[in-house]
Amino acid sequence: MKDTTSSCMVVATLIATVAFAAAFTIPGGNNEIGIPVFLKNKRFTVFVISDAVAMFSLATSVMIFLSILTSRYTEDDFLFSLPVKLMVGLISLFASIVCMVLTFSATFFLVYNEKKHGPLPRLVVAVLFL
Repeated sequence: MKDTTSSCMVVATLIATVAFAAAFTIPGGNNEIGIPVFLKNKRFTVFVISDAVAMFSLATSVMIFLSILTSRYTEDDFLFSLPVKLMVGLISLFASIVCMVLTFSATFFLVYNEKKHGPLPRLVVAVLFL
């Protein structure tokens, strides 16, 4: 249980670093007064929402994994409490990975639009979801 939790916590921390950096590295940059260039684009809204959900679920999973690591490990904990915590942590980690894929896809569609690059963005995102 400790080894699984430690490994999942490392993965969650690495993904949290990427999600946190993505929140401050806005695709397309800002204009002269600091407003994002793609602010009115629907894909930018998908980017912002999926990055926020990824950060929320990552914080949840890190806190749950930390609570597992600091648990007292009695016999009763192994029957119900720790398996439930591990499943909730894994589900929130999986949700954050899905949201990060969505964030990447939205950014990819924002930067490489279909008018200039043809079917390349759709192909890359399709392979990504596979």
